[in-house]
Amino acid sequence: MPSRAQAADDDAARKRRPYRRAQIVEAAATLFEQRGLFGTGMDQIGSAVGISGPAIYRHFANKDAVLAAVLADGQEDLLRPFRDQLKEEPAGPDLLRWLIDHYLAACRERPALTGLILGGRTTRDRTTDAKLRRFHRDYAAAWAASLAAARPELTAGEVDARVRLALSVGRMHQVFPHVADMDEDGDLVRRMITALLYGKS
Repeated sequence: MPSRAQAADDDAARKRRPYRRAQIVEAAATLFEQRGLFGTGMDQIGSAVGISGPAIYRHFANKDAVLAAVLADGQEDLLRPFRDQLKEEPAGPDLLRWLIDHYLAACRERPALTGLILGGRTTRDRTTDAKLRRFHRDYAAAWAASLAAARPELTAGEVDARVRLALSVGRMHQVFPHVADMDEDGDLVRRMITALLYGKS
């Protein structure tokens, strides 16, 4: 039978777990931004929160589980303003301008995380993957509906192709770091996206 002191220590550890888990997720998100997914190990994540790499396994089964938590949190950061805007703004040119601004801000401020969320990354967590697929679908649909409303002469295939290309161009800051250095305010990428969406067929 555990002593009273041991029971108190166990209770304190249980209370710390949600806080520690949140710390790990936040540290992992930062490291994924700085080093990339494959450049970040469990030991580095543990060091960032003051614990050993193996101690992380008390909270997460593996790095995929950490990634799933990071994506779930990051997705919510992207999804919340997107959802709110959809309630206020019907599909059309104004919503499309907002989507471009929102997307470029996310790509500039959190390029690696935005790339993970919108770049088709999958995890071993079915719930997270289902949410990501739903978000991808809804996000691309909002772009497509707004572009179709702004440019009714485009076919559905042309709308889809232009949206896919525009979303790919938005991640240039992540894929090509020198572009981010040349384009600090995002104006170059914004003009490229605008040309893709509004340029002549």
